[in-house]
Amino acid sequence: MRSRILAGAALAITLAIGGAAAASAQTGTSLSASPDSITVGESSKITATDLGGLETAQFGLDATPGGSLSATQASVSNGEATVDFTSTETGTFTVTVGDGENVLATTTVTVTAGGSGGGSVATVEAAPASITVGAASTITASGLGQLASANFGLDGTPGGSLSADQASVTTGSASVEFTATEPGTFTIAVSDGETVLGTTTVTVTAAPTPTPSPSATPAADGGLAAEAIWIIVILALLIVAAVVTIIVLARKRSTKS
Repeated sequence: MRSRILAGAALAITLAIGGAAAASAQTGTSLSASPDSITVGESSKITATDLGGLETAQFGLDATPGGSLSATQASVSNGEATVDFTSTETGTFTVTVGDGENVLATTTVTVTAGGSGGGSVATVEAAPASITVGAASTITASGLGQLASANFGLDGTPGGSLSADQASVTTGSASVEFTATEPGTFTIAVSDGETVLGTTTVTVTAAPTPTPSPSATPAADGGLAAEAIWIIVILALLIVAAVVTIIVLARKRSTKS
């Protein structure tokens, strides 16, 4: 009997110590991301430490679109558990770790479209780069990595327009059409929604004025030629009439004689 009581007491003490240790560990849990700043398509290792007696840890993400975890549950080994985080879109993502009921710790990961240098990371081209008013140029951004969509924008030069402000990215490229109703030099920029990734320019000139075809004009002496013909005809008739008159008069004289 005494041995049973001692065994029960030992079990209760063990459970109490284990529960206290777990509770203590949970309140001291920390969560870190390495690295805490990545580009689209890269990964960050999320590590939870000081998980104490937990057997598994639950990982979760906020509602920022594009982020994903390699697993939402990971086994705890020596008080630690890890998962990998990646994203197909830019933004700041909050990752949490919990015991299935309570959130024990949080961390954030910042995802950008390009390298940490912050410069242009996309190649933007206009084809053709010089057009006339009313013509179109295709604006193509390449080297966009795993961005789901790209944003296109114009400077303040009046008269320019784009076929769309946003285009889907396919195999790292996206394109829109540019047209203008006025001449000028237009700058088109492409971005990830937050950071400008690259720019290009299009030069627009006025459409050439069509040259009217020269109309056929009658020769300047055409009228004079026609008048001369009529004068000749009239003179010929007068001559004929004079000849006829002379002949008639001659016959009359010969008859009288």
